[in-house]
Amino acid sequence: MAIGAAIKVSGGSSSVAGYPAINANFDEIGEAVLDVNTGISSGSTITAMIIGFAVADIQHICMLSNVNMTLRTNFVDQTAGGDTFELVAGRPLIWNAGDGYFPCPFTENVVALFAFGQSAGQLRCRFLV
Repeated sequence: MAIGAAIKVSGGSSSVAGYPAINANFDEIGEAVLDVNTGISSGSTITAMIIGFAVADIQHICMLSNVNMTLRTNFVDQTAGGDTFELVAGRPLIWNAGDGYFPCPFTENVVALFAFGQSAGQLRCRFLV
């Protein structure tokens, strides 16, 4: 069964007179929505999350944290491959397959995520596959 994700991206600047808000809508279709919503400990503690998907299946990615943190895929120390993302507090990493601006930020199939940072925080991820 296909699952549709209606994604609305809005932005604008109310501090600059004469510029209207910018709005856009994107529709992506997938088979499943995978969600991560977890607390991350501070310091050298690594939080592991078991989640799996194939790069070829990804239609939409949204990853957001309320603190700066490093997110790695598949292996804690990256010695055997995987991807690394440096998430910035309050700044979502968003990618949609239909946009076509740049390739999927994941380069390998995912079997696990590992997160760590200097401050304790919350990690939210949503993947449409």
